[in-house]
Amino acid sequence: MAWTYQGNAGQQNRCEDVDALRDAVRVGRLTRSTILYDTTTNTTLPAGTHPSLDQWFYQRDGLRQGPFPAATLRRMAATGRLLPDDTVTDLFDQQPRPAFQDFAFPEKNGLFSRLGQAFRNRKRREISLALVGTQGCGKTVFATVLANRLSRTDADPNAEYPITLTPANNNTLHFQGRNWDLLQSEQWPPATQPGKFKRLQWNAELADGRPFRLTLQDMAGHDLRTIFSSCAGLNDDGSDSAASQTLAQINLSTEAQKAIDFCSQADIVLFLLNLDDFFNLETDRPAPLRSHNEVILAEMFRQLRSQGRRCCLLLTQIDRYAIQTSWTDIGRRAFPFLWQQFIATGDVPFCPLAAVAEVKPATDAKSSVDVPVPGFHSIGLREFSVWLEKAVADLLSGRATPREDSAAPVPRGKRLRSAFALLKQRLKRWRRRQPRAFRIAAILAAALLLLAAASLWWRFGIDHQAKLLAKIEVNNARIDNALTKRKAMLEQMALNMRERIRSLEQDVATIKDKVSFQHKKDFIGPFDLDVINSSAIDLSGLEFVLYYPQHEKSIQLMADVPAHSTITLTDVIPRVLLNADFTAEIITCNIMERAAKARDALAQLDQGQITEAALSFSFIHKDHAELQALDHKLDEFQLTKTLLEDKLARVRAGHIWPWQ
Repeated sequence: MAWTYQGNAGQQNRCEDVDALRDAVRVGRLTRSTILYDTTTNTTLPAGTHPSLDQWFYQRDGLRQGPFPAATLRRMAATGRLLPDDTVTDLFDQQPRPAFQDFAFPEKNGLFSRLGQAFRNRKRREISLALVGTQGCGKTVFATVLANRLSRTDADPNAEYPITLTPANNNTLHFQGRNWDLLQSEQWPPATQPGKFKRLQWNAELADGRPFRLTLQDMAGHDLRTIFSSCAGLNDDGSDSAASQTLAQINLSTEAQKAIDFCSQADIVLFLLNLDDFFNLETDRPAPLRSHNEVILAEMFRQLRSQGRRCCLLLTQIDRYAIQTSWTDIGRRAFPFLWQQFIATGDVPFCPLAAVAEVKPATDAKSSVDVPVPGFHSIGLREFSVWLEKAVADLLSGRATPREDSAAPVPRGKRLRSAFALLKQRLKRWRRRQPRAFRIAAILAAALLLLAAASLWWRFGIDHQAKLLAKIEVNNARIDNALTKRKAMLEQMALNMRERIRSLEQDVATIKDKVSFQHKKDFIGPFDLDVINSSAIDLSGLEFVLYYPQHEKSIQLMADVPAHSTITLTDVIPRVLLNADFTAEIITCNIMERAAKARDALAQLDQGQITEAALSFSFIHKDHAELQALDHKLDEFQLTKTLLEDKLARVRAGHIWPWQ
């Protein structure tokens, strides 16, 4: 497989395998939102959704563990194996962040969400899987490699698997880890001892996120051949026994009986076979016990398929054979009866595979058995996992097996009538069998339960009303606090404004005292404004009125007075007006206008308002934003109060339930 994507500079980049994709992410050339184009399937997808790039690590006590897919971390968080103090990083973002932020209730973290999650975990459906095969067919190796591939604990760039596994107990973890270490150390794991069986469990998840519990049972091949040979009416050498026996008539050990019971009750049964037990490729002839083995398998297929069990035929260790044709042709020649009766009809799928596809001669000269190569790859395991994912999805959805699907569908109405008829029949049978006293006791118990449920229901409604009233009281207290705070802020603003008015009035009195004249003779010399401006008094916008008593006229003049300047009478009054007698009076200046604005603003503050005149003062403008935020919060409290009181009124009127 190969992918192409557009880089930051607009150039087209190409990645030949998954390792190249991951390297592009690590160096920053590939981001989460970058669109990948799959040249093999002609499809596109964002890099953040690619399964091979779904790699997460979590850190605890300075120790980094992983990589894991996101689904595995979500399961670890739900089961308590991922702690709130842990941090996580992914392939795209190496900055650590809290684990619970992404994997433990990222959208809802309330009590009911946690209870719902716990309930979903308890409802996890268990899928049982049985491994059936003869001695030496590689069941232990197959189970070990499959578990590690699906657990994502090894790097397999050649395949992506649709199922994710996590060991559910220490026994499974020990089995999986110990046997995998043996394979990586060029050793084969030990076979199951006769009379013993393994029971392993994983917490699993499909590609669509549906969880389930996978239970795997493995029994020794020697016991299996003995048990089912007897069931099929054959001896170990292939000859006919005196009479065919049932499972109940066979003297089995306790452990073997448990394994047989599990095999008959398993949802999926996998049959692992060696080609040598059926056909010899070197001589191109059937094996001596081919018919014997086919009879055993046919009997098992019939019994399991009649019970609605899903079966799969796995031809293992195919890497040992050099074939010139397809495995389909070889399977048709190796077990023709099974092929015609079960495989060709689609009842039993046929999957050739090799869990360990790379072996080498042993370093020990005394041993002639090939040993696995560390970092080996697998053949056919991906195809089998796809079939297993579909079979599990059908079981979780309640879909029937292919043989059950072949029957004509029963109309819905007929099914309902049959169900009601069966229920009616069972009720009549129960009435006939149970004594009168027991029926009366059952009715009384049901009445008491209904009464208790009604009382709890009523109590639940009263508690909700009480909680609703408590919310209203808390909201009213918040409104009162906000109003008190707002009133205090306005009073403080008014107090500051009064102090400001007092200061301005003092400045106005100073101006009138220093800049006042009754006759032109008072202004023989220059009039120095520096003395006045030294106290930061603003004289800009200075206006005079000249009164001429002889002529009964008055003239209004405006003087442009810059700060820290010296002004003479001739600068203020035109020369032609200086020749006559007059008196003069200051009408206004900026500081007098400001005093007037301050008095207007104070009147508005006393009424609980803030106008543009008040905002011209810096100390009011400074607190105005805080007052606006307080008014906004007060509006929210008032709206909440209205909604809560309306809901309480509808609850008391019986229009809605308290918990709605």
